[in-house]
Amino acid sequence: MTQKHARTINPWTHKHDEFCLENQITPSAKLMWQWLLREGKIGTELEPDLKEFNKWVCKYRGKPYCRPQVKAAFNQLVECRVIQLVKTFTWHLVRIVTRTIADLFPKKNCRHQHKSYAEQPSNPEIIKEEEYNSNNSSYTDSEKQEILLECATNGIFFNPKQDTDLFNYPRGEITHALDYYSCLLPRSKKRILNPPGWLLNCLKFEYWEQIGMSEFLLMLKEIAPVKG
Repeated sequence: MTQKHARTINPWTHKHDEFCLENQITPSAKLMWQWLLREGKIGTELEPDLKEFNKWVCKYRGKPYCRPQVKAAFNQLVECRVIQLVKTFTWHLVRIVTRTIADLFPKKNCRHQHKSYAEQPSNPEIIKEEEYNSNNSSYTDSEKQEILLECATNGIFFNPKQDTDLFNYPRGEITHALDYYSCLLPRSKKRILNPPGWLLNCLKFEYWEQIGMSEFLLMLKEIAPVKG
């Protein structure tokens, strides 16, 4: 940690285990969560160094996790709302806020949230029918078709015969959301039962802002390296 905080007693309870099982949290992510609970005060900003976590793992495991596994564990904790990412300095040095189990457990679905957790529905995949209203859209029919095709190319299929709030967002933000979706791990995508609903919430809560633009661009580079 780059900052020292007053220690608080945060026992690992059966509620933590239930949350991990319900959200399919990996063993490495679970271990990182436990480490964060011991190292920092819940509800306040702290700046953990994930390299320190890996050193601790190596001490008792005999070998450290590889960098992709550490990053994947951290990203899963962000995705599941266990931690709120405030700022990314490097791949291993970040500023976060660790959530309490009381904040997490009522919301059983593992999804990203932006800003205040109270602002997002408990199930962000459920989009009410009355919210599907594109009256404010400025896109032409041709542009709408292009956007729907771009979504379909990424595996997200909207019904072209129904209105959708998708067209209320700028084209650039839709591209950001689709790029973010393409960066998700396969197991994370499998848990998204309603991809169109997830995309609308991604746009509404700007999920990509949770990881910071530098980390976002790094993720894009890793899945689609620039050809020399």
